[in-house]
Amino acid sequence: YEAALADLDRAIELDEKEAWAIANRGETYRLMGNYEAALADFDRAINLYGKYPRVIWIIINRVFGMGRRYAYAIAHRGVTYRLMGNYEAALADFDRAIELDENDWYCYDRSIVYLAKSRLNAAEKDLQRAITLAKQKYQNEPGNWNNTLNLALYRLAAGQTADAERLYRESADAPAGFIREAILDLEYFLAVLPEHEQAIAMRNYLLSRVQKG
Repeated sequence: YEAALADLDRAIELDEKEAWAIANRGETYRLMGNYEAALADFDRAINLYGKYPRVIWIIINRVFGMGRRYAYAIAHRGVTYRLMGNYEAALADFDRAIELDENDWYCYDRSIVYLAKSRLNAAEKDLQRAITLAKQKYQNEPGNWNNTLNLALYRLAAGQTADAERLYRESADAPAGFIREAILDLEYFLAVLPEHEQAIAMRNYLLSRVQKG
């Protein structure tokens, strides 16, 4: 993280309006647990991206895919708010991110907030959308470890534990970096739902795979 911060600091010094570098520095701070610094960078990046009205960004993204970086900054600020327990702010950000770029991960992110707030119907709707999108990728790219592990997490959150376990075990021989990221995703899930037995079991299983590797 320290090396990443040094490079991102240098990039931002060279161009203080480089929103993508600022958003990535915010994500680095979030991974380090420095949530206040993360929020400051996400706010800064979002303000830079927000020079165009939201409707323009939606059109730009649908035509050119350029709104995804804007959505990334908003969604990852939402994750930061969620980790801080500010669920209303997190929901507002996830709503905006999904409007710009409806992808499976953002639907999952919002579903976790709904679960935390016991809005089960809304959570189920988002999880089913996330599963549908990820399942399409899985059928087309069965060797995409990131997507397979994400699909496992979505199924776990949706209570489809047998399918989730099958996908996690199917991914057991994925490169260690993918496994570590999946473990971190389970940790974030458990930060909201700490008593989830299947999530604990799958986290421990993946940890054992990393230790063996």
